[in-house]
Amino acid sequence: MKRGSANCTLSCEWRFSRDLTIRRACRRIAAESRRDDRQARRIPPPSIRSKSSRMNWEQQKMYEVPLSRIDEMAEISAEAFLSCDDRIGDFVFENEPNHIPLRKRLFRSLVTSCSANAVRQATSLDLEGVSIWFPPGMAPLEDAHLAPFCPADFKDLKTMERMQAVNEAVAGLTSRLGSEPQWYLHLVAVRPQFRRLKYSSQLIKPVLEQARKEHLPCTLITKFPENTLKYRNWGFEVVDELAVSGSPGKFFAMRRD
Repeated sequence: MKRGSANCTLSCEWRFSRDLTIRRACRRIAAESRRDDRQARRIPPPSIRSKSSRMNWEQQKMYEVPLSRIDEMAEISAEAFLSCDDRIGDFVFENEPNHIPLRKRLFRSLVTSCSANAVRQATSLDLEGVSIWFPPGMAPLEDAHLAPFCPADFKDLKTMERMQAVNEAVAGLTSRLGSEPQWYLHLVAVRPQFRRLKYSSQLIKPVLEQARKEHLPCTLITKFPENTLKYRNWGFEVVDELAVSGSPGKFFAMRRD
């Protein structure tokens, strides 16, 4: 009886020890699994994330936007520019009560009026950001349709005069860009929700590198003073600036050799 009792106790103790070991192993495996899940879901710090994004962007090829998606590209361009502080646009449409649709038409025309020879690119199939470059041999003002408006579109007859003043300023600065073959940045536009994620850099740097290999300059004209600082970071310099007659704003001609 005592031996049986002893055997029973040892057997129970062994089973208890075995069960305890199994439970501990199971808890350890579960804990490791939870830790792995947390690490997999963990978002890296902003500095690490942006560095990783830059590396991926520089390595991947740009999406060439087909002509079949021009309307989408035009909508994104309009959305991006309508959200900017546009002093020259305010000047042009200052007396137009229905100015938002007019501005949108103008910004859309920056895309739809371009020649088929322009290089249309996007960050991806989702078109978070878009750009249009005029390749060497294509003049900066080589557009299929330069005037998306007629006088009947405006309530104020002077709107056309102000728009003409803008066109003259741009044409005047174009001569300062040089006449030799060059890559001209017609526009770069990033949807508001994707700003400050370096999508502009993704769209611009590959062409800058291509121009460097070809020993060609890159040029652009911008009406946003804050953009001149950004473009300077990419090697551009202001070669001239010109105020629009009667407007508080001005255009800047920039060049990167």
